[in-house]
Amino acid sequence: MKRILWLSLLILLPLDVHSALPGDSAAGKRLHDAGCTGCHGSEVYVRENRLVRSLPALEHQLARCNHMLKNSLTPEEKQNIIRYLNDSYYRLDHGAGKAVEIRARYDAAWRIRSGLERDSRYAALVSQAAHGHDFELAIEIAGSLSSAALRDRTYANIVHQAVLARSFPAADKAARKMSSPALREEQLKKIVGACPPNTMTGR
Repeated sequence: MKRILWLSLLILLPLDVHSALPGDSAAGKRLHDAGCTGCHGSEVYVRENRLVRSLPALEHQLARCNHMLKNSLTPEEKQNIIRYLNDSYYRLDHGAGKAVEIRARYDAAWRIRSGLERDSRYAALVSQAAHGHDFELAIEIAGSLSSAALRDRTYANIVHQAVLARSFPAADKAARKMSSPALREEQLKKIVGACPPNTMTGR
């Protein structure tokens, strides 16, 4: 029944569907132009090696800037800036349709009789979900892999992508699901090394 529902959603929802973030983009632009452009231009939002690759990372970066500038932005003002930056540059909330597509393919893959082929499909879907920063979905699919070795390699890939996106709780969660104690400790050390002070990691 669940698989039928997801397939129905895939048919009904366009792939570019997204849920808009709360906040006032115009108000966010005014706040941004008044408080942010004195330190940097818009090039930091579009550079290839940008730090922000997920909404949690965007929120974290804004909090850092707010602290460094000793600003006292209200939660509403912060959300307005996030909405402006996301609408104008990042568009990080525009992946809902892709997540539905990945889940539908995941739910359909259980019918594949060959374990090797099924694992291959699952691993590809994990990669797609992780690159789209849907780490919860990536972790869920990775848990369905029948090969422990492949499962650990896949969790390591999720950790890598989550650290790049500065989604440290997701990275921690993926690392702790690894079956090899040595690999698990190796990944946890990588997370600790990449995680800035005072960042909640779920540990």
